[in-house]
Amino acid sequence: MITMKFLDKGGFFSDPQKILHFGNSGTGVRLMAGLLSTSEINATLTGDKSLSSRPMKRIIDPLQEMNVSITHNNGLLPIKVFNHNNQYIPINHTLNVGSAQVKSCILLAALNTKGTTKIVEKIPSRDHTEIMLKFLGANLIKEKNVIKLTSPNFLKPKELKIPGDFSSAAFVIIAVLLSKKQSNIKRCGSKLLQDWSFRRFKKMNANITVKNKRKFNGEIVGDIEVESSNLVAQL
Repeated sequence: MITMKFLDKGGFFSDPQKILHFGNSGTGVRLMAGLLSTSEINATLTGDKSLSSRPMKRIIDPLQEMNVSITHNNGLLPIKVFNHNNQYIPINHTLNVGSAQVKSCILLAALNTKGTTKIVEKIPSRDHTEIMLKFLGANLIKEKNVIKLTSPNFLKPKELKIPGDFSSAAFVIIAVLLSKKQSNIKRCGSKLLQDWSFRRFKKMNANITVKNKRKFNGEIVGDIEVESSNLVAQL
């Protein structure tokens, strides 16, 4: 397990001296676009050739609705955000397509937007951003498929323990299931119990269990025990 410690006096973002290049990280560029868009700075966000061909309009539209000064390349990267001393506006936004990235972009932009921003999810998506923000002290309420974030927010520095990612662990699980081995994967996010691949493993007679459930900074985690199994094919 890697431990990282950040020391900072707090304060605000300043204009980056270079273009912010996110490589192939769609999550990175969409979340940072939200966070930086209402931080009263000038910044350009871009990525590699693949990322620069992926649509960004689903984050651009709500940010513009929040009165962010933003330019883009016909809905693609690069995205530029500007400090025009705008008065940012809280919005009511409905997500017709489930997207944790779009939802998180809006929530991070809303941290610096006075008032209550409301997001309605017609199709639920991962909620790690909401859990993290609540753990850090954000005034966030979730009722069924409606998320409300009231700002301004002053988040508190805390110790974060990042749960293991089940989608990454799945490769190890498959290798163990097909061999005469056993393995214990510790501190994995227990959202895996709702994960399609986990349920599929169980239907295939996989010898896999989750034990020692506990909470890390609002996230439920558990230890996965997996052993070699006689798998049964499923259609």
